[in-house]
Amino acid sequence: MFLAVLGHDLRSPLSGISMAADLLSQGKLAEAARLQVGVRIRRARNVISYLTSDLLEYTRSRLGGGIPVRRVHCDLRELCEDAVDAVQGSYPDRQIELRTSGDLASHCDSHRIAQVLWNLLDNAVHHADPRRPVTLDVIGLPDSVQLRVTSFGQTIAPELLPRIFEPMTRALPINQAARPGSGLGLGLYIVREIVHAHGGTVSVTSTRDEGTVFTVELPKLLLVVCPAGRSPEGA
Repeated sequence: MFLAVLGHDLRSPLSGISMAADLLSQGKLAEAARLQVGVRIRRARNVISYLTSDLLEYTRSRLGGGIPVRRVHCDLRELCEDAVDAVQGSYPDRQIELRTSGDLASHCDSHRIAQVLWNLLDNAVHHADPRRPVTLDVIGLPDSVQLRVTSFGQTIAPELLPRIFEPMTRALPINQAARPGSGLGLGLYIVREIVHAHGGTVSVTSTRDEGTVFTVELPKLLLVVCPAGRSPEGA
């Protein structure tokens, strides 16, 4: 079943790349059309990249090593801006809003937190009503930073909420089957593992009125005490 799902999810982006290559080989596309083909190739590339990354992280976590984190001092505001730009590049026709407040300096693995943001934003855009924006709220609290991704449209079935972060579980809307390209069902599992590796928490609520909200809270851990002559782990 796992290989069948993987094959199904790879078929769509590979088909998109193949169609784009056929169009480009004709050599008669107008500038605007070439730009659209470029967007299509970038989106397909990102899908394959996300699937591959999720598979590697899933395998690593199942082998007992967990997901390693290498903490560095970073500005989560900048990290979130980059993540929004990256996902927006794959969905140029969709609106993603970033709202930040407070002190967002933190001590975390910037690459891993970028993975969390990419997975949550991509998941939100994929399931959201295209007429409404996806929002990323980033709030600096005294000892932690809260990341909140909100989308409206499809709601997660109540019976799925308790196990939405388990591997091979998809965020299926009520009374609707999964759409092509909706992923291996590993993205949210990877989110949970990375957040837990940082000593944080992740949760989700989903209602028609308030939308689907994924909330991540990460400890800042700005003060790390180490023996003399040694630096904080991963710093």
